[in-house]
Amino acid sequence: LRPARGPEVDFLRAGSMDQRRAAVVTALESGDRKWARAMVFCHETKRAKELAAFLTDALPDDTTVLELHGELLANDRRATYSRFVSTSSGRRVLVCSDVALRGLDIPGIGLIVMYDLSRRPADFEHRLGRIRKAGGGTRVVCLVHPTDAAAVRELQTLFGLGGARARARSGVGKADSAR
Repeated sequence: LRPARGPEVDFLRAGSMDQRRAAVVTALESGDRKWARAMVFCHETKRAKELAAFLTDALPDDTTVLELHGELLANDRRATYSRFVSTSSGRRVLVCSDVALRGLDIPGIGLIVMYDLSRRPADFEHRLGRIRKAGGGTRVVCLVHPTDAAAVRELQTLFGLGGARARARSGVGKADSAR
């Protein structure tokens, strides 16, 4: 499922909840800000809801934060999806649980943040599949707990994310190794 043009992948150490929140805000506000749509993946509905509420307050007013998770009724999930893909102005962030792993065709995703590192390589692959749907050129930021070092190495090996295509950092700005 890897796109023809490989994604820029950053693995950022962020252990505490405050570090994770700061890292996701920094990822969403940094760089060239060319993206109009971003997705943030969480493992659980509760975390997706809490993070969406936090980001709504933390991000600039020109950014719309939407949530997509299993507690939403099917009609509400469709409405959220439609709002995310069809809004023509401003920046949109879709904070979602793994309910969004399969079946969504969302064009123009410029940034994917894996707030929670995938528990299984297949889930990581499906999250990266959003990049294929987006057409490549998407930046991926994976927030990792210090205890995730073995999982990071496995993902880097399985998906060819070593070398120039993946950078491991400690915190938001310091180059370091995720090992």
